[in-house]
Amino acid sequence: MTSFAPMRATPLARTARHRHKLEPPLVATDGSFDARNATAARRIAARLNADRVASAEPLAAAGDVTALAALDAVLHRIVERERDAGRVDLDRAIDRAREALGEGAIAQVADAWEREFRDRDTPYPPEGLAPTPDVVAELLILAALNDNPDAKAVRELVDDRPLRDGSLYAQLVETAEHELGGREVPATAPAAG
Repeated sequence: MTSFAPMRATPLARTARHRHKLEPPLVATDGSFDARNATAARRIAARLNADRVASAEPLAAAGDVTALAALDAVLHRIVERERDAGRVDLDRAIDRAREALGEGAIAQVADAWEREFRDRDTPYPPEGLAPTPDVVAELLILAALNDNPDAKAVRELVDDRPLRDGSLYAQLVETAEHELGGREVPATAPAAG
């Protein structure tokens, strides 16, 4: 018999949680959603749709909410396996991003992610500490979820626009993807001081 690791909960964007009043018990106290919670998925979809009746936005189904969270969990598992097998070096990707964008830019992106997806109101990282490979993995997965055309109806749950608009997130993701073999041309940006 095969045993499965527990499914990882997906952090939802603070903006969407506040707009649609997605609070416990629909989401965890940290703002994440567990794909196994079918009742919450239906209620989240209903709240998204309530604001869309008169708009051109596509309606969301509970399956869309669940699929988004399941895809997030699958992508995290893939990253974990690739790291364990030595095929993905997120530390090297961080070093490359630091060289291309500057330490301040990386901390700014990590801070923006923490604020939007973890409700962290204190600056990240604390003075003298660098963002971890886990945060870079989160950023890469977040970008992949936002790039997925099949997630259009529920994209606002993981909307990365606050990060794109307020930090060098897009450049960091492109630089990391390039370093990991996923992009042809890395982003260019002046080094932040």
